[in-house]
Amino acid sequence: MTAFYHHTEKLGLGHTFPLGEPWLPESTLDHALISLPYPFGQDLEIFCADGDHIHFYWVLPITSEETKYRHANGLEALESKFSDTEMNYTDARRASVV
Repeated sequence: MTAFYHHTEKLGLGHTFPLGEPWLPESTLDHALISLPYPFGQDLEIFCADGDHIHFYWVLPITSEETKYRHANGLEALESKFSDTEMNYTDARRASVV
């Protein structure tokens, strides 16, 4: 799905897209956000080889409310909410942070 959206929409940092349904049973995470892998730091984000640098993003499942918040307030505001609430990035059944 991510490859399809990237092919048709040219996904980049901060983009969101709908998944069509929650990504796991009993989950409210029905959208995806292209984001930096903040919990893992630059060791995962930046790969250096032979003088080249490759930056990796990750696809983070989020709620439709978080998607609306991102569109209204920007990526930095949403990521601040994630940080302020100490969101558990691995909890597929987490509540929305907004």
